[in-house]
Amino acid sequence: MDQHKITFTLERETKNTIRYQEETDGNPPAIGTLYLQKWLLGETPPVKLQVTVSEAVSPQELLGRVENQGGNQEVVREVVGISGI
Repeated sequence: MDQHKITFTLERETKNTIRYQEETDGNPPAIGTLYLQKWLLGETPPVKLQVTVSEAVSPQELLGRVENQGGNQEVVREVVGISGI
């Protein structure tokens, strides 16, 4: 799966949430409307948000992929901040 970055623009506030609408540039929306709780965004919610959609990978799976490709697991552990595995 390719990584996708999706931009949202603040549309309006509801009682407990902030509603954002996806910027589509003429393409069909991937997500559409995004509701976030006000407590998450604080007193001044941002006008624009960017959401990154990518495959979720566990630290163990990431290390396995690195090993299968002949990479150095210790470098990955340091860069990603993995400990105890």
